[in-house]
Amino acid sequence: MFDRSIVALCDAHEGPVYVAGDAVLYATSVRRPGPQSVILRVVVDGGDVDEITVGAVMPNGMTLDHDGLLVVCEQGDLDHDACISRIDVVTGHREVVVDRWRDLPFNSPNDVVVAADGAIWFTDPEYGHLQGFRPRPELPALVHRWDPVTATTDVAADGFDKPNGIALSPDGSTLY
Repeated sequence: MFDRSIVALCDAHEGPVYVAGDAVLYATSVRRPGPQSVILRVVVDGGDVDEITVGAVMPNGMTLDHDGLLVVCEQGDLDHDACISRIDVVTGHREVVVDRWRDLPFNSPNDVVVAADGAIWFTDPEYGHLQGFRPRPELPALVHRWDPVTATTDVAADGFDKPNGIALSPDGSTLY
């Protein structure tokens, strides 16, 4: 008997983003042998699972922005800087939003949320270095806020060991 609670069988692990209008779930998955991660597209009606090819390097946490683009935490690797990017899943166009703070490269952005004003809040722990696919960090583990009006990035919180997971309250007044 088919279990209707199972949409698809896949090795998804991070960044689930459901696009209701398309009945599609996007998630990142680590491929073996690794480390290498990809973005999966799961069609809810039918359970088809595809990898989308967009040039993202070690994608992890994701969310949607107000234009319906995927905002992706790219952890980078030894040859590519970590960054926050936007990806149009229809055209495949990828744009780097931010890849540095005070001219220092990010560690390995992990989770992300977009506020009502379009600001992008994200965590930046050192997991990539700890897992051997990123260089030694030049920054401490931080939580950042990128401002879409000024295109500047500020530290929103520090003092964390490995910041992981990020969310805003429904009214946007509290960052979790």
